[in-house]
Amino acid sequence: MRYMREQNNALERPWRPRKGLVWLFLIQWSFIDLWIAEAGCIPQSGCNTAYAYYKVQANETLDSVGEKFQVTSDEILAVNPSIVDKQSIVTHQPLYIPFNCGCIQDQLLHMFKHQVQRTNTIGFISKKIYEDLTKETWIGYWNGIPNLNFIETGTSMKIPVQCFCGDPRVSLGYGLFLTYVVAACTAGNVSGLASNFNTSEALLRVYNPLVVWNNSQPEQYAFIPVADETGSYPQFDFGSSKRGDADDITIAGVLLGIAYGVAGALALLSVLAILHHCFTLRQRRRQQREYLASKLKDEDDRPFKHNGGNYLYQQWPPCLPEMNEDCQTTTSIVA
Repeated sequence: MRYMREQNNALERPWRPRKGLVWLFLIQWSFIDLWIAEAGCIPQSGCNTAYAYYKVQANETLDSVGEKFQVTSDEILAVNPSIVDKQSIVTHQPLYIPFNCGCIQDQLLHMFKHQVQRTNTIGFISKKIYEDLTKETWIGYWNGIPNLNFIETGTSMKIPVQCFCGDPRVSLGYGLFLTYVVAACTAGNVSGLASNFNTSEALLRVYNPLVVWNNSQPEQYAFIPVADETGSYPQFDFGSSKRGDADDITIAGVLLGIAYGVAGALALLSVLAILHHCFTLRQRRRQQREYLASKLKDEDDRPFKHNGGNYLYQQWPPCLPEMNEDCQTTTSIVA
């Protein structure tokens, strides 16, 4: 029954993916993750512009707000086109505050400066003056203050505010982000937040995986993709310099660009490898069919006859008249 065994082996031989194809995919994605991990900050040079969300307090003017954040009133007006002139702002009016987002000790931050007044405490500075854009512990760490209950009047303090420049693993279409304080007991309204900033709930979630979107959490920080003063969404920048000149692309940006170029090439090679493997598999199956067909043809030419589940073996060669009398044409049944 060798023929039956060969048929079963040919039809039941399992398909196994080529090891090279699996390794190609693993190398591709490992290469991307390696460059992102090595970057520390994404991108390594930070980005030229980020926004902070701030609401005008009582008795504040656009000039005093600009002085607090070390920007001019004209710079604030440029990114807030809804404001007609700097005399028209009112209490609790939301403002976008533009600032540079740099990479400091592998963190995307901006350091504002604050001159400590006689009545200031660190808690008052973080909660009242900067509306929770920073934390008391952050101020203490970056200023080397061991005792948060004591600060010296007249001291110039660093006020760290987190920022974000985008993530190419999520999308290359967004490169300008707003630092937004998700106040306690309001995080559950993620759909309302998305609507207010003309974005989607899904995009907010994917860009803010550490934010717990429920009402029981304390203050958190969400980074929201926003349009610039022209109404368009700037794309993710792999690492240009502050001047933004084409000739001033940083080494980090070039290397990251090369990494993604290689990743794209690997992706193309992966597709070609899949197509090649599918073609090879199809050729193999065609060869199997041809092989089985030839076996069936050979079987028709051999002295086997099928009869109700049994095979009749006919003596070969058949007896011919000119053969001697010892030749017999009897058949025997082979199960």
